[in-house]
Amino acid sequence: MISKEQSSNTNGENSESVHSVKYCPSTEFIAVPSFLLKTYEIISDPAFDDIVSWNKTGDAFIITKTNDFCEKVLPLYFKHKNFSSFVRQLNMYGFRKTKYKNNEQCFTHRFFKKDNKKLLLEMRRKVKEKTIEKKQTVDPYVKSSEYTKTINEMKAKIRDQDKRISQLLKINKEFKNSVLALYTELEKSKERNRNTENSTQNFASLMQGTNC
Repeated sequence: MISKEQSSNTNGENSESVHSVKYCPSTEFIAVPSFLLKTYEIISDPAFDDIVSWNKTGDAFIITKTNDFCEKVLPLYFKHKNFSSFVRQLNMYGFRKTKYKNNEQCFTHRFFKKDNKKLLLEMRRKVKEKTIEKKQTVDPYVKSSEYTKTINEMKAKIRDQDKRISQLLKINKEFKNSVLALYTELEKSKERNRNTENSTQNFASLMQGTNC
């Protein structure tokens, strides 16, 4: 909402003070950039119809008197008279300039429509091309560094796993050797028991023959 404070001139009549304009956006549109809201208010204000207004279809606005727009409208809302600066702001939000009769300035945007202010919530500021180029230039090196770091970490994990596997294989081999040694000792013990049993039987047979 635009509020304009009134001041009295020397004749006692009320006149609008350019420097007393206060812009108070409603809570619903608090997220919308003030430039877009102010521009929408300007174009929708019937008081400026002879300077700037919507086209017949309401999907574009036309500045019919550029000089008056700079001298009377811009200072009231933006505190400057620089038309190029205003157009530059429009471009930053994706407005397109189209041809119109009598060399009048006509601008359009798919989310800038008459009687549909809520569409302003969909508008976004364009990303600067230099920023994109900078990211495209820097990203490959950053990604390469990240990949190298990740690969080194993976190699370290693989080396650690190989070390653990080697330790497990060594323990497994030692365990097998221990089991084999126990098995061999058990077989020897069985053989000794059989030999002892045979010797005992032979001795018993010999003793029986002697007694006869």
